[in-house]
Amino acid sequence: MIVTDARDMDYRVFFAGKIDWINEKELRGVVLEDNNIKYPLKVKSIFVRENSATATKNVKLSFSNLRMAYSK
Repeated sequence: MIVTDARDMDYRVFFAGKIDWINEKELRGVVLEDNNIKYPLKVKSIFVRENSATATKNVKLSFSNLRMAYSK
């Protein structure tokens, strides 16, 4: 996922190196600690990269219950 801060700076948030696509999963990501980040953050984009040689083009991907939380 790419998030943008109040200064329009982009930050990448990595959730998993590999995702098991069967059933529902919870993934958590962390924005790397950077004292220059200006909150609030906005989600700019969510992307999935498929590296499998057996990938199919007829797969549906859906996201539900997306949440962001700030913790210190």
